[in-house]
Amino acid sequence: MNSILQRLIIIGASLILVSGCRTSSPTAAGSPADSMATMEQALDSLESDSELDVGIPVTHPSEGNPDSLAHFAAGVSYALRDEQDLAMDEFYKSALADPHNEPLVVEVSRSFLAKKQAGKAVLLLSKAAHVSQSSVDVQCWLAQALLETGKTNEAVAAARVAVKKSGASIEGEETLCAVCLRAGRTHEALKVLSRMEKKAGGRPLALIATARLYAEYLQTHPADAKSVKLRAVRLLDKVDVSKPGNQLLLQRLAETYRYLDEPGKAAEMLLKLLPKNPKPSPQLDALRERLANLFLMGGDNTHAAEQLEAIVKDNPSSYPQVWYVLGTLAGDEKQYSKAIGYFQKALLLDSSIEQAYYQLALAQIDVGQTGEALDTLEKAAVRFPNTFVGEFFTGVAYSRLKRYDEAMKHLTSAEVIAKATDAKRLTPQFYFQIGAAAERNHQFEIAVGYFEKALQLDPGFYEAMNYLGYMWVERGQNLDRARSMIEKAVKAEPTNGAFLDSLGWVFFKQNKAKEALPVLLKAVAYTPEPDATVFEHLGDVYMALGQKEKACEAWGKALKIEPNDEISKKLKQASGS
Repeated sequence: MNSILQRLIIIGASLILVSGCRTSSPTAAGSPADSMATMEQALDSLESDSELDVGIPVTHPSEGNPDSLAHFAAGVSYALRDEQDLAMDEFYKSALADPHNEPLVVEVSRSFLAKKQAGKAVLLLSKAAHVSQSSVDVQCWLAQALLETGKTNEAVAAARVAVKKSGASIEGEETLCAVCLRAGRTHEALKVLSRMEKKAGGRPLALIATARLYAEYLQTHPADAKSVKLRAVRLLDKVDVSKPGNQLLLQRLAETYRYLDEPGKAAEMLLKLLPKNPKPSPQLDALRERLANLFLMGGDNTHAAEQLEAIVKDNPSSYPQVWYVLGTLAGDEKQYSKAIGYFQKALLLDSSIEQAYYQLALAQIDVGQTGEALDTLEKAAVRFPNTFVGEFFTGVAYSRLKRYDEAMKHLTSAEVIAKATDAKRLTPQFYFQIGAAAERNHQFEIAVGYFEKALQLDPGFYEAMNYLGYMWVERGQNLDRARSMIEKAVKAEPTNGAFLDSLGWVFFKQNKAKEALPVLLKAVAYTPEPDATVFEHLGDVYMALGQKEKACEAWGKALKIEPNDEISKKLKQASGS
């Protein structure tokens, strides 16, 4: 039995048990806009450890409307036999016969909206809305149902009625704003949001709801991001100051900060929910996972790893995917030995994590475990034969091993598989990878074709521009076009040492050593780790300018980084030794 039918049966039982009772201000759980006053009363009750007495509004079903009760009883009977369509039809007739019964009206309407039958919901809610003293809740749901049927003007009108009925509460304003946003009336939505800010005062849930709607506004108006986001975040910051420690508030705050792309502040809220002396539990694991995701969103890999490590410390054999993520984080930090251990634990617990094999192989290559890496790749090939991911990562691994012929076989196989199954996998990055492998395998024309494909898919792929341009410069081909491409890359990333080295080298190849020198000096300055090729190029330029001593110094630095017979020969000739 689905959850909606279960709720309806519960309401039906309540109708019978409390026949003749009626609350003074009816609200229904799960409305499109929560009743702020009621919710904040609930929060206050939670904080004071007292129980909240919630009544269910009804109107004499057994005495005043036997027809409604008869249909409802028939609906319960159908529901118990799992005949859902017949049950909903009877519940619908029951609600139509007694539109005063707002809990039933709302529940039935929600079910029709969920089934994309908004017309029936409109009919039922319209009838309930015409009842004297109908609630804000009914008007809010009516506005949503009308919007679903494409009746935008009527939806806005219903939401405005809800605003009048809601008084000092923001419930009606919240619905009106949501309707205006969905209907594209963003100017009016902003006006409503301004009113909501004033009405919210210091009420925590009202402030959060207003901030959330500001975030929704930003989805369609990113140009206003700076000013509108600032207003929304300030609203949430007020809540943090005024109501610390409440679990429901902290969760809602975290959720809305995340929605506003403030993962750091969202994580701050959730951290407050961590118990001081935590005991292992699924709930604690879920909280830590949410925290880890927020830290990852904010680029804080260190704190993300702390939360994930806490999860596997308590449950070392329950979360293979957590071990895998820890492996990727360790790999990103170049802690390859640590990454190997994590990936191996992940595969020990779940040998079906395909990506873990390839990441493990790459980490093994990084620490010089070539044989182990090949064993890992063989295991992956047995378990996952002829897959795009398998062929691609195997090709990458062989490239790292400088076995470019093998790399090309697997990368070409990956291309064939993607063309047959999912061409979207053939991204600019894929073509760049196979192009680089082809160039290193001395298949230069094939490499050019792949780099051209990468640039067709992404004209702003500067790394591909630089690679192709430099390849041409090295071969003395297309120097003008190579220079143009490399200059575009440098303009986009003026502190990229590799791009600057390529530009200096193309100047040198065009017999413009004077122009090359300042560019190559910049390349040296902006290369994070000393690079033998950059110093070799610098030495060649100095030599062309007749500065033999500086040339020898640059070539000497290149040789300290990496032995090279060609550079040694040039150094000996220049020094006369």
